[in-house]
Order: sequence, then structure tokens, then C-alpha cells
Amino acid sequence: FLESFKEEFEIGSRVISLETGKIARFANGAVVLGMEETKVLSTVAAAKGDADRDFLPLTGLASVWSHWEFSSFKVDYQEKQFAQGLIPNTFMRREGAPKERELLCGRLIDRPIRPLFPAGFYHEIQVMASVLSSDGKQDPDVLAANATSAALMLSDIPWGGPIGVVRMGRICGQFIVNPTMDELSLSDLNLVYACTRDKTLMIDVQAREITEKDLEAGLRLAHPEAVKYLEPQIRLAAKAGKQKKEYKLSMVSEQIFEKVRNLAEAPIDAVFTDPSYGKFERGEALEKIAQDVKSALEEECDEQSLKVLPKVVDTVRKKVVRKRIISEGFRLDGRHLDEVRPIYCEAGHLPILHGSALFNRGDTQVLCTVTLGAPQDAQRLDSLVGPPTKRFMLHYSFPPFCINEIGKRAGLNRREVGHGTLAEKALLAVLPPEDDFPYTVRINSEVMASDGSTSMATVCGGSMALMDAGIPLREHVAGVSVGLVTDVDPETGEITDYRILTDILGLEDHLGDMDFKIAGTRNGVTAIQLDIKPAGIPLDIICESLEPARKGRLQILDHMEQEISVPRNQDDRNSPRLVTLKFSNDAIRRFIGPLGALKRKVEEETGARISVGDGTITIAAKNQAVMEKVQDKVFIAFLILIDVRYSCSLF
Repeated sequence: FLESFKEEFEIGSRVISLETGKIARFANGAVVLGMEETKVLSTVAAAKGDADRDFLPLTGLASVWSHWEFSSFKVDYQEKQFAQGLIPNTFMRREGAPKERELLCGRLIDRPIRPLFPAGFYHEIQVMASVLSSDGKQDPDVLAANATSAALMLSDIPWGGPIGVVRMGRICGQFIVNPTMDELSLSDLNLVYACTRDKTLMIDVQAREITEKDLEAGLRLAHPEAVKYLEPQIRLAAKAGKQKKEYKLSMVSEQIFEKVRNLAEAPIDAVFTDPSYGKFERGEALEKIAQDVKSALEEECDEQSLKVLPKVVDTVRKKVVRKRIISEGFRLDGRHLDEVRPIYCEAGHLPILHGSALFNRGDTQVLCTVTLGAPQDAQRLDSLVGPPTKRFMLHYSFPPFCINEIGKRAGLNRREVGHGTLAEKALLAVLPPEDDFPYTVRINSEVMASDGSTSMATVCGGSMALMDAGIPLREHVAGVSVGLVTDVDPETGEITDYRILTDILGLEDHLGDMDFKIAGTRNGVTAIQLDIKPAGIPLDIICESLEPARKGRLQILDHMEQEISVPRNQDDRNSPRLVTLKFSNDAIRRFIGPLGALKRKVEEETGARISVGDGTITIAAKNQAVMEKVQDKVFIAFLILIDVRYSCSLF
């Protein structure tokens, strides 16, 4: 009755199974991927009917931009508590809005899948990945990504997969494929690598200052391991897959493109060859060109060209800029390919705060602040795997004014969560151990102006703000984004020439093929995020990009160290204070009072945080004045308690 199909294979000493046909049979594609007792269901569905859009890609120019413009692809990843045999600890006893981890896992699935949809495919696609069971040994995120690839292979949706996604760790210099959560806690590397058979699609790294040489070795080992996921998916699709449907692809005729190009190419080239333009001046000049072309088409009453004008003009822009970078080696602002924009650093920008820093790289500006709290201020996590709490948090905010736009502030934003987590991973490697520094640490990164890689600016500003707060970091951490512009043979699709760009502008990110964010210290890499737009980039080019990124990072570190090179002295009156006092448990119970009333009263009067342990009271205050005030109240309270107890015993 429920005919199912199954493929089993082994990767990194773990047996993995792909199964379809038993559950979620109405979905366009559905696969359950299992590794030991962890099982993940991934389903894919496509909207009915044809997708009619105003802005469509052009035949023959897919490698330039069309893949990343596919915006109707959505990934929802969910971890429900039943997967580990628990009832949610919420008032309604059910799961609510997506948590940060679920958003991050959804991004991890989205990033390698998105570039492989065909040019002109604008149908709405939804992926839903759900963890069915978890033994806590394996992180389900990589399993969900592979299950999604298999589900797309089974569906009738056109897609250029399959892909393989693998996690690598390293313990005592030895690389481990598909490490368990316990092994990851001992590992100095957490590498997630996604690829097709011969090209890289995505890299995500958290590391403890791993050298570029060792990182390259890990990447080259990860590729053949990830490729092992491909054949089982192909075999499963051959047995149970649907025939690919002929979806309507939205294309623009060569005639329309040539017409718009003849009108727009020369003035666009004049704008891009003038390095004196700033971000907004360049944008205004380009917008004027688009309006001039629109007016010319309106005079001719060319409705078809007007309908697709914005995207065709954008395509002309991309071709002009890419040609100039490839042929002349010069960029939009006149910089050389390996040149970093001017740096401005200012530590202690807001002196009254625990720590603060202002970081500028070109027109990109980020304000980072540090707030220190008590141990009980740590964030409680409600995930299937990983630690129950997090004492270091980095929250990234991208307000609309930073690009001179209007908008509203909403809840958790996938992009903001992703950028904040990347910077958080980069800085985590240099924080002191909890035993040496028991504070909870929160960094707020407020983007003040954006023109390329605000997440890497957040790393730089965050590192300086931490030192300004007196936190004993081992090293400064800096980050830079590396881009790529390729020249592709239209017949074979192979890259014939390419240029690697250091410290890319926002427009270069939009026009290019790769956004390779790399953060680290002078000793090595601490975090990486690679996103691409074409259907894969050769791993050799990725590895070649590591060296320009290292050189750019060292230049930025020089500027940061000139501003602040050692943690500030914590004797300042504005610095937070943390004190642990020892009393008998009986005295502590009396101090807390009925239902904690006395403790809460002291906290309300002083603004301090008081936590109680076995024979200890820990006080966290925002500065020395508050600490002295709360200590006085605590000691007076204990003296009163002792006096009352002594009087009662005499009576």
C-alpha cells in the first residue's frame, strides 16, 4: 500500500539512508534522510500555473545575474520539541515563531540550492524541512540540506542538482568527516561545505585561528566526501522520481536587449569610468540614464521593452563593469583589484558605555557597543543540539536609513540574524574562557552607512569595542569580503578568465559572482561565509582567494591596532563590576526573604543583578558606584538578620 524506495550509503563511518514514498506522498518531492536515530523530512512544492513577472532574465546571460535574482524560493526549517521527547516549555506548550537557529538552518539550505535553478524560472517554490527525531549526536542542518537536494531531484521542478553537503571537524590536527556534537566541542574547526560534482556552491566555517594552508587542506578533503551524496540521490530519482515538467521560462528577446543596450551602454560606461562618483552620486547618474532610455522608448510606444526595462538596463550595467574589470583591471572607484578602502577607527566613541567603537571602511560605517552582564543574563537556547545557554551574543541591525531608504522595523530578519551570527562566530574564537571571565557579553552592531560588507565591518568594530570594554581578547579580529568577476564561454559555460577583488563595494557585490567573507586574526581564520551566484565556482579559485583576503585582513588589523592594541584598564568608574560573596546557606535563605521579596527589593533599588548559588551571592553592577551601593545594602541586610537572630536566641 505504501510503496517506498530507499538508498543506503556510508560517509565518514556513518550509515546514511534516503527514503521516499512512505510519508508526505502528496508533496511534489519528499525525502526522509536518516543518520543513526536522527531523521529529517524535507518536502518541496511548486505553485500552480505560470509565473508572469515584470522583471525577467535574458537568454544567454544567465551566468551574469539571473540565478540570484530568483526570489520566489523559500526555505522553512523547523525543530519541534517532540523530536527529542519533550513538551515545549512555553505558556501555550507549543512552538512559536521561528527561532534564530531555525532561520540560520534555513539559510544554510537556501544558499547552495538557489543558484541551480534555471534562468527565467520564476515559479514559487517552497521547501519545508522538519526534524522528525533527534538523538542529539548529529546536527540536523546538514542532513536537511541533503534531504532537500534529494527532494528536488525527485520532483518535477527543473533544477541543476544534485548537491552534496558535508560537515568537517578537526581534532589534534586530524580531519573528521560528519563529526558528532561531542567531537565538535573538541574540534578547532566546524566546516560546512556544499558542492556539485566539480564545483563549489557554499562554504561556512567557524574555527579557532586555523591557517589558510590547513583550511585549504580541509576544503580539498571535504569536496570528495560531499560528492559521495550525489550518486545515491541520482539512483533514488531514477527509481522514484517524476519526469521534469516543462515550466514556462520567462525570457527577454535579443532584439529588445540590443535596442536598450544601444541607448544605454555609452552613458553607463561614462559613469563607471569616472572614479569621482560616490555611491549615491553614481546611483543618481545611473537612474537618470534609465529615465532617458525610458523616455525614448515611450516616444516609440515600445510597451514590450518598457515592461522589462529595469532588468535589461541592470544587465547592461553588469556587462559594462565586468568587461572593464576583466580587461583593464580597474574598479568602479578607481582602486586596484587588491586595494582596501581607507580605514578609520575610533575606540571609546561613547565613553559612558562599557565598551564602544566606530569603524569606517570607505563609506561603510558601523557603530558597535558592548554591554556586560551577570552570568544569569546568558541567553537560554531551546535547540535540539548544542549547549543550553549562550554567554556571548552579537546582535546586528541594518536600519533603512543606512542606505537612505525608508522602511519599518520588524521582528527577526533572516539577513540580520545571518550577518550577526557570522560576526559572532568570528569573535568567539578570541574570547577568554568562562572561568577567567564569567561575564555575559552582548555586542550591538548598528550599521550607520552601508556600501559593502557590513558584517565584516561588524567584526572589526566588535573586536575594538570588546577591547574598549576591558575584555582580555587574545588577538584582534578583522574581516574582509572578497569578490569575483568571471568571463564565461557561452558555448561551454566554462570560466575562461577571472579577477579576484579585495574589499568589494555594494555594487561590486551585486555585479559580481561571489561574496567571500573571511574573518580572522594575524594567526589564522576564525569564520568564513561563501555565497555565489552562478551554478558553482571551481575550488581552485576559492582557494586562490584566501591569500588576497589574508593580505587585506592584515592591512585592516594594522589600523585597528594603532587605535587600540590592548584591553583598557577596568578600573574606570563606568566599567561593570562582578563580585561573589560567601555566606552560610541559612543566612542566604533569610536574605532572599519570602518568595525572594528582599532580594528583588535590593535589585529594584540599585539596578544591580543578584544571583544565588550554594553558599554564594554573586552581584553584577553596571559600575563601581552601583556596586558599592548594593554591597552596602546586602551587608546591612545581613547584619540586621544576624542581630534579629541573636536577639531571638536571647529571648
